[in-house]
Amino acid sequence: AARSTDAVVFQWVTPFQGPAYRALLAAAGRTPAVAVVHNPIPHEERALDERLTRLALGRVRGTLAPPGPATDDLRRLLPRVPVVAASIPPLIELEAVPLPPGPPWRLLFFGFVRPYKGLELAIDALAELVKRETFVELTIAGLFWGPVQPWQERITAAGLEGKVSLRPGYVPDKDVQ
Repeated sequence: AARSTDAVVFQWVTPFQGPAYRALLAAAGRTPAVAVVHNPIPHEERALDERLTRLALGRVRGTLAPPGPATDDLRRLLPRVPVVAASIPPLIELEAVPLPPGPPWRLLFFGFVRPYKGLELAIDALAELVKRETFVELTIAGLFWGPVQPWQERITAAGLEGKVSLRPGYVPDKDVQ
């Protein structure tokens, strides 16, 4: 949280931290507070998430959130708190650069494999590259949220057998290279 004599502005991270945010806001006294919120409710919801979000953010004078579900959730959870929908610019800008020496080019989708992380886009993009005779391979490694079978079926339907390898499960640090 950043504090000035004019306002306290903080980035909402997770409802789990709600009690800590509430304590910080209490310490700020009458200083107005504003929160920048990306996901007011985590994708992996827990029983107390909405209550913790209301507890911490109910005291702010306003919120800034991306348009869509985040602003809808905030307006539902905090009907008395102004919610400004604004596109949050990317933190980095990347320029197009040529691919490194190859082929084959090896791509990695690594970490928590969740429906909202864009794996379907990676598989579709890989299929398009293969159609264009670009020699590319994809490894999908990490903890899957749900069964692996639907992803294997999507890979097979896209004709990517031998181009995509699945490595479901936790990957220990010693195996990350």
